[in-house]
Amino acid sequence: MRKLRYAAMIAVIVAPAQAAAAAPPPVFAPANGIADPGVVRTGGDFYAFSTGTRAPGSRGDEAAGPWRDLRDPALSSTGPWAG
Repeated sequence: MRKLRYAAMIAVIVAPAQAAAAAPPPVFAPANGIADPGVVRTGGDFYAFSTGTRAPGSRGDEAAGPWRDLRDPALSSTGPWAG
């Protein structure tokens, strides 16, 4: 019974350290910032789109960057309600 208690105590102490080590690196925004990003991966590239005029976007080879602005925003125009 004593060994079981020690094993449980060690598991409680070690488990958070293992979980923290397994956390993925964060996805960083481009240098100019990005509001409310949505990030998708397609092929080997990451794309981030944000709120703003016509949904500007950025592309990165890795989730951690570097990020480059896309030439054109995701939307070609906005509806009259988007004033």
